[in-house]
Amino acid sequence: MRWRILACLSVWLWPVHFALCQAPANPVTSFEALTPHVGLFRDAVNVGVIRSHGKALLIGSGDAAILKAAGSLGINSIDWVLYTDHHRDQCSGAARLKKAGVKIAVPAAEARFFRNATEIWQGADRFLYHRMDFRPDFFILPSSVAPDCELQPGESFRWEGLDIQVVATPGPTRGSVSYILEADGQKLAFTGDLIYGPGQLWNFYMLQKRFPGMNGDYWGFGGRSRISSRAWRQSCRTSPPC
Repeated sequence: MRWRILACLSVWLWPVHFALCQAPANPVTSFEALTPHVGLFRDAVNVGVIRSHGKALLIGSGDAAILKAAGSLGINSIDWVLYTDHHRDQCSGAARLKKAGVKIAVPAAEARFFRNATEIWQGADRFLYHRMDFRPDFFILPSSVAPDCELQPGESFRWEGLDIQVVATPGPTRGSVSYILEADGQKLAFTGDLIYGPGQLWNFYMLQKRFPGMNGDYWGFGGRSRISSRAWRQSCRTSPPC
């Protein structure tokens, strides 16, 4: 079986055959087929698209430009979108998809950032101006979107006879997950913001976490590096290099 790693806005620290999911500086909307049933749609981020009998499941959405392009891709309906984390670049189109009837699945540990986004912003002042001990990453949706399903690491999400494994890969956020699936003889891993590009992090703050003995996260530069390293190794073990 041929193995292939798909990295969505993230960073590989080992040699591996993969397709990066970060959009260029001037994104061009297009579709790249990776297997007969799986491809990448280029939006604000690269969106994983799994197709079956005229239906589709998305992994990530960017701004949801795929809603306009679906017909040209042979997609009659989009059933689900699975998000790896709550970062806004991944899920800015969640409200549009929800309005179009697409069901939304999110990591259980990230669900509150979707469900309660409006309330979080309403209380943002006390975080932004009165706290100096949190990771400065307020990269959430501008308003709440209710998830239809909350996924736990270790479980599988079944769609059209395909089992999609949910794997805990904390790093860019505490509740980040990756999605592993087999399609058309290949094993694919969608890793969200965990991996950006060779030798690169999505941002420096994804490594920021308090060290033992510290009261807050603000000065903990590099404190999350071990957690991220374990997540990278977990992705590598789940989807070995070619």
